[in-house]
Amino acid sequence: MTREIAEQLALRALQFLTSDGERLGQFMAQSGLEPDSMRTAASDESFLTAILEYLMGNESLLLVFATDTATPPEDVATALHTLTGYSNAV
Repeated sequence: MTREIAEQLALRALQFLTSDGERLGQFMAQSGLEPDSMRTAASDESFLTAILEYLMGNESLLLVFATDTATPPEDVATALHTLTGYSNAV
């Protein structure tokens, strides 16, 4: 997977999180981000990595994302590895 594709997948994951108030609230509480800082953070590779790590750390949420976006869970792991070299197998 290319870095560009991994970043696009992370942005889809962000869109998934922001599409539901409860999911977004949980992510923001865990990440410590404020709503105003999220737009700026979205262009930061470390933030994109944090989104993927968040999904990988919550299997039920990962599976909902996978179903809702027709994205195999393995692709999230691959994208995370592409961006950081870190692999957290599904």
